[in-house]
Amino acid sequence: EWPSAGAIAANKVLAAPADGHSLFQGSPSELILSGMVNRSVRYRPEDFQLVAPVAISPLVVVVNDKLPARTLDELVALARTRAKDAPLSYGSTGPGTLYHLLGELFAKRAGANATHVPYKGGAPLLQDLLGGQIDFAFMPYQAFYADYARQGKLRVIGALSGGRLPAPFEDLPSSADSVSMKGFDFSIWTAYAVKKGTPQPVAERLNAAIESGLANAHARAQLEAQAKTIFQPMSLEAAEKFYRAEIARYRELVRTVGYESP
Repeated sequence: EWPSAGAIAANKVLAAPADGHSLFQGSPSELILSGMVNRSVRYRPEDFQLVAPVAISPLVVVVNDKLPARTLDELVALARTRAKDAPLSYGSTGPGTLYHLLGELFAKRAGANATHVPYKGGAPLLQDLLGGQIDFAFMPYQAFYADYARQGKLRVIGALSGGRLPAPFEDLPSSADSVSMKGFDFSIWTAYAVKKGTPQPVAERLNAAIESGLANAHARAQLEAQAKTIFQPMSLEAAEKFYRAEIARYRELVRTVGYESP
């Protein structure tokens, strides 16, 4: 299994001097999961220092429009009904990604088989979802889903965490409202990180610069238009505490689904 493009970029940052001139912007998929689940990735989450988290994107469950499931509980019931003869299929952007692990966790929670179909990116996955080649996927919310939903090409049936989505999904129920998927609470964040060992004063300056950028009204509006929740300003110490907690959380997810790199 080859490293993802994100993991390759992360390796470039780690190969450079720890002087703050090379920053990595990534999500838990590259910073945390790649080093846990991909044997070809040699770095570990602890090789990075989080300088500043940026924003959180809500994750939603998207189904092809022909699938007879309009809520998360109906999707679970359908998965159980079809588990033996024609298991539901779900797409992800590759083995070991968060979206794959969430599919595995869903199947485990549903107590039903589901067929994983890996893709080399979000675009081909979406095309197959629209075309009915796969049944559902866990995906970060994108504003253009509204257009496909209006055209009757896909259906967004639930969110995996709280927080309001923009119209037309402002009343979309979340996993907290579900009987079968209560506690299935996930979102995905993005953050800036540097190589561990970067001098503290350098990391402090980077932290201040990023926080200043996130205070810019135009930048905030761009992020919020995509339903992203911007983090409150966070000190280096707070960022490190947040990062440690997220490493532990994703390690537990990998353990729970029993994922092993092929």
